[in-house]
Amino acid sequence: MERLLGLSLLLCLPGTLGQISQCDSSKGSIHQFTDNALADNRTVGLGRTPQYFGLNALVQEHGRYFDIIGYPCNQFGLQEPGENATEIFAGLKFVRPGKGFQPNFILMAKTEVNGPNENPVYTFLKSACPPATETIGDPKRLFWTPIKVNDITWNFEKFLLDHFGRPRYRVASAVNPLDPRVKELVSNLVSQARLGNQSY
Repeated sequence: MERLLGLSLLLCLPGTLGQISQCDSSKGSIHQFTDNALADNRTVGLGRTPQYFGLNALVQEHGRYFDIIGYPCNQFGLQEPGENATEIFAGLKFVRPGKGFQPNFILMAKTEVNGPNENPVYTFLKSACPPATETIGDPKRLFWTPIKVNDITWNFEKFLLDHFGRPRYRVASAVNPLDPRVKELVSNLVSQARLGNQSY
């Protein structure tokens, strides 16, 4: 059974515009990557940690037709100091967002999403999707070089992929997962996935 894959990122910059861009789905599919490239973790820190609750809510709402994969990254304000899964999960559970929070989505290994050592998954996604915001952010809080126009600008930038693994939308980090625009895009992609499964 094919599932819709919502590939999500990290935490958020207050100055972003909150836009959504459409991706070129002809660039390929996320399924071209090995399990190593799709490794295991996510992000703690400051900023938009309430987005974790929205991510959990989307997974709960759409069930088996929707997955989220989160990659922790320390390139934005050094907000993910956790060295391993144990530290990162403890940060989520007890600090931010805290209060016993447990993600109901997949967390991948801590990785870099920009720069010369960026994860190939993000190289692919950024090549298929134009930036979702014109704001890059404060270079003093961005920890990679060179900074490129198509780079991920902050934690919790999101990529929505269809059930074939093709990137469809890129959502700026300031946009909450429960924003009506995001919910509509996810619902439409989930509907397409459900229709696709009827042919099996």
